[in-house]
Amino acid sequence: MAVVTRKGLTLTGGDVSSEGGGAILTGSALTLQDSIITGNHADGPGGGVFGSVRTRTITIERSKFDSNSTYGYYHDGGGAFVTLTNYSTLNVYDTVFTGSRAEGNEANGGNVFACAV
Repeated sequence: MAVVTRKGLTLTGGDVSSEGGGAILTGSALTLQDSIITGNHADGPGGGVFGSVRTRTITIERSKFDSNSTYGYYHDGGGAFVTLTNYSTLNVYDTVFTGSRAEGNEANGGNVFACAV
């Protein structure tokens, strides 16, 4: 299983109108380290990051999510949205989520929203 590793990124100003993940959209294992995800927007889940991992792991370390947003019906996770199963994992270490928002009918998780499917 391949793991995509990104380190030292600053991702800002992403604006996605048809999917989630204003800065990052992944269905693969992901490790994000020492990064800043700020000022991104999605008209879908995950204003900053949208991860849908069925049998993989998403790890976020020493990063900052700030002022990301999502808007729409059931569009959750302004900063990050992750779907998980019994066979996947979300690990978050030494990371700050602040100032992000999820807006719209039934929108949840202004900074982070993780759900089991």
